[in-house]
Amino acid sequence: MSFENITVAQSMAAERERALVRELEIDRRVALHGRGVRIGGRTRRLPALLARVTHLSTGSAHAVPSA
Repeated sequence: MSFENITVAQSMAAERERALVRELEIDRRVALHGRGVRIGGRTRRLPALLARVTHLSTGSAHAVPSA
């Protein structure tokens, strides 16, 4: 494997690790704060979501089950 290939592979592995850490942090926060809703890749707790429901742009949202 060339040095460039090794560097690219390490970079890709680091990005996958960062993505996994982000998802684990989201799961941890949901477990601590209860049920939330994922909107645009972010988890919102229901009270915050309900306070801003009129300001939401169109897009997909789905419930995140509590742990």
